[in-house]
Amino acid sequence: SYAEHALALLNRLKCKEVESRTVFLVYNYTAHWSRPMQSCMKPLLKGYKIGLSTGDIQSAMYCAFFFCEFCFHTGMALSLVDENMTMYSEQMDSFGQWHTLQGFKLIHQVVRILRGNAGSNDGTGAILNGDIMEQESTLKKLLDSGDNFMVSFVHRYRFVLACYLGDYQTGADLAFQWTDVCSKQAPGQPC
Repeated sequence: SYAEHALALLNRLKCKEVESRTVFLVYNYTAHWSRPMQSCMKPLLKGYKIGLSTGDIQSAMYCAFFFCEFCFHTGMALSLVDENMTMYSEQMDSFGQWHTLQGFKLIHQVVRILRGNAGSNDGTGAILNGDIMEQESTLKKLLDSGDNFMVSFVHRYRFVLACYLGDYQTGADLAFQWTDVCSKQAPGQPC
């Protein structure tokens, strides 16, 4: 695969300046489709450390983001995921990585809700409100900035949360609502 070729080339050239970004792209976008997600986590942590050491802060923060998301999806104890996310959130904020932090807050809020520490469900669907973020103000900021990808991320985690909370009908309804919205988008527009 191209991902394997990218890693082999990276290893052969020993080019640290692009290593964090390459690791992020390979392990987030391709490797987890052909390998167990758990096997992608250690390389993402390595990519995070290399990014910090070379000054590639954006790639380092993306590696941290997806490391934590993979921790969440692979069943790591929510208390540990929460602890990691708190640490990386502070770093994202201090490095001014606003875009990365917004998506990270979504997952972090889901973790907090599932831990029973924060959040709400209004009976019509999972709402991403709590001590990490407030759904409507976050959606407004994302819509105002034209970030349709992150808007879709909010909706994705709403129906995921509904399912985790055992409200499968609401989860399905939210997924179908978002599918209907996406089907009306102009071709080539992210949803």
